[in-house]
Amino acid sequence: MVRTEPMPDRLTTVLETGLGGVYLGSTSVSDEIRHAVEACRNALHEPPLADVVGHLGHLGSPEQVFAMLSRVEWYDESAAELIRLRETLPPELGSPVLERALLLLAVRHAGARIEDLRVGDSVKRLFAAEFRAFSAPPRAWAGHFRAEDVRYREMARVAALRRFPAGQFQWEAAGIPRSWLMKAEHPYSVLLRVVRDLGGFSPLLEMHVNALRKNRLILLEREANLSYCRAAQALEQQPALRGLLMASWMFCRTTGQVTERLGWLRRVPEEAGAILFDLGEAPRNAGFLAGSAERRRLYAGGEYQPRMTCVLWPRRALLDWARKRPEYGA
Repeated sequence: MVRTEPMPDRLTTVLETGLGGVYLGSTSVSDEIRHAVEACRNALHEPPLADVVGHLGHLGSPEQVFAMLSRVEWYDESAAELIRLRETLPPELGSPVLERALLLLAVRHAGARIEDLRVGDSVKRLFAAEFRAFSAPPRAWAGHFRAEDVRYREMARVAALRRFPAGQFQWEAAGIPRSWLMKAEHPYSVLLRVVRDLGGFSPLLEMHVNALRKNRLILLEREANLSYCRAAQALEQQPALRGLLMASWMFCRTTGQVTERLGWLRRVPEEAGAILFDLGEAPRNAGFLAGSAERRRLYAGGEYQPRMTCVLWPRRALLDWARKRPEYGA
C-alpha cells in the first residue's frame, strides 16, 4: 500500500468492494466517483425512492441529509433523529425505503468531497464501489436498511465520509479511552509505551471488520494486510495521525491457539511492534461462538475463555512494516 511512487491516475485494477466482491475498473478515480454518484442520483428518480424525496421537501437536500448522517454513531440512540423523520412519512415510505433514500441523498453531497480526502486512490475507489452498492444493494443487505440496525449505521457513516472502506477492514477516527489502560495488567508500562511510541492518545485510526463483505465467515491474512497498508498510506498523508487502534477477542493469544488459522491476527501487528494488552473477559455475544464448532465446544467446557485484547500500532512501526511490503501497493 505504501509506495515509493504515486498510483497513476488511470489504470486497470481489481479492487474488492465493500460487498466483498470484485470490481474491475479501467477509469480514473474521478470518473469512478462520478459514475457512482450518477447511479445514486438515477436511483432516486425511481419510485418509491422518488416519493420519499418528494415528501421530505427541504429536509431532503443532499447537504442536510449528509449533515444528518454525520451525526449517526454506532450506538442505537444516535439513530433517534432518523427514526423521528421516518415517523413523519406514510408507512409505505418507511423502512427500508427512507433509509436507502437517505444514503443516496448523502452520496450526492459526499461525491464532490472524496477526491480531497487525504487517503490513497484505492480507498477513494472503494468509496465509489460502496456508493454503487447503495444504488443497487445486494439481497444480503435487504434486512439492514433500518436505522435501528448497526450495519445501517455503519453504511450511514460511509455515506457521510466518516467511515473509510479499506477492503476486509474499515476505519474511523478515534482515540484510546483512558479507562482502557487501567484494565491492563501493567497499566503504567502501557501508558509509558503510549506516550513514548504513539506520542499521545489520539488521533488514531480505529480498524473494524467490514461486516458486510461477501465472505463474512472468513478472514484472510492477505486481505487484512491490504487494509493495513491502505491505512498506512492514509497515515503518510496525515502526519497528525499517531497509528492504528484495534480491539477484539480475535487478537487474544488463546484464540490463535484454539483456531490456528486466526493466529496471524495477533502475530502480524505484534511482530511489527504493536502494543497489545488485555481488556478483560470477552462478552458471550462478542462473536467468538460463531463459525467454529471447536470454539463453542471448548468454551462450553471452560477450556476457552477469550479475552478482549487492545492493539495499538504506532505510526512509525506501521509505516516501516508497510514499506517492506510493496506487493500490497494497491
